[in-house]
Amino acid sequence: MLLSARRVGPTGKAYGLDMTDEMLNLARENARKAGAENVEFLMGQIENIPLPDDSVDVIISNCVINLSADKPRVLREAFRVLKPGGRFAVSDVVVRGEVPAEVRKNVELWIGCIAGALEKPSSSACSLTSGSKRPTSSPRESTTWRMCARS
Repeated sequence: MLLSARRVGPTGKAYGLDMTDEMLNLARENARKAGAENVEFLMGQIENIPLPDDSVDVIISNCVINLSADKPRVLREAFRVLKPGGRFAVSDVVVRGEVPAEVRKNVELWIGCIAGALEKPSSSACSLTSGSKRPTSSPRESTTWRMCARS
């Protein structure tokens, strides 16, 4: 968040979203120490983002979508809050094929973003049904970055 706050400059605003008081308190303390005044941390879940429609220019998600069981809803929410022409950058684990049921049931693997991995065919379908008009992807090491633009 601190890098995003620097990038948007003093006239921009960076939002952080978390569902735990502990992480929000830590983030606020780090922002205070860094002198970042253009950052706001919100309590909430990615399936129900506490921001109005068409209110943000860019969303960056770093292995957060993997933690949700309702990925289509997460993507719909992301595109709901994005302004027209906004950008959506997602760094999540994507697997080819299906994640085995025994892996999906393992809580430790959910925490590690493995059990909740996006499945390649469904991730493209989720992007298209969520409002993305031009999804593209390119692999970078073991992580896939997805850039989706709404026009």
